[in-house]
Amino acid sequence: MLRNPLPPTHPPRLPFPLLGSPEALRSILHANAHQAFLYAISRFGPSESTATKAAFARALRAIAAACAELVGPSQWGLKDDSSPVREDAKLALEYFFQVIILHPSVVQHQYQALTASAQLEVLDVYLPLLTDASTQATTSIAQLLGAALRATSHRTAVAEWIPPAERGREASRGRRRWERPEAIAPAQSSGGGWVARHLTTMLRSRDVKVQEAALNALAALAKDNHDVAIHLAKAPTGKPSTGAGFP
Repeated sequence: MLRNPLPPTHPPRLPFPLLGSPEALRSILHANAHQAFLYAISRFGPSESTATKAAFARALRAIAAACAELVGPSQWGLKDDSSPVREDAKLALEYFFQVIILHPSVVQHQYQALTASAQLEVLDVYLPLLTDASTQATTSIAQLLGAALRATSHRTAVAEWIPPAERGREASRGRRRWERPEAIAPAQSSGGGWVARHLTTMLRSRDVKVQEAALNALAALAKDNHDVAIHLAKAPTGKPSTGAGFP
């Protein structure tokens, strides 16, 4: 469960640039600011202002990007492997993409165990912002993915993610669906394509910054990820290939 270690009462304004400043990043991480921001986003209601959502999305992007650059592999070959903040950054980055799994042996009730096993708690908080009406929020989350997706396990977690409501429908279809070969690849199932489909939708925007953010996120998601890459390259039936196979 997400906790509220540092409840922000106003939209966050990071007081200094985090990229290239390990000391600043260490202060932010030791204050558990990333967890507080995620908690605040999880409490957003339908009437939350665009400015507030955009501010929190930008703050998450800044922290995740700074952590990823310290942890590596570096996008530009400028990473400092000897940074004393690297271990803190690694823990924070894992938190952004963690999968919460509790085995039945540590949970008393079977229903609770099944629920926990299917939960991708932190991703459930910020990935839905990709569908937000505000392009400021969606762009920041796409930029977060483009900057922070460096590890195979993180790419897999994002590629296989689906919203909780759809996750419940997937589970209710029964085990036979997963026995079909065409349903095994994450990107081919409805789950594996959710993030990529919404990033592809962002490419239709007339805003160049939105397009750039979506392209960078798709590139990060597809890197060394054959299942995602092959479906991005596959054209819909009856249409010429445009490099985006998601509807």
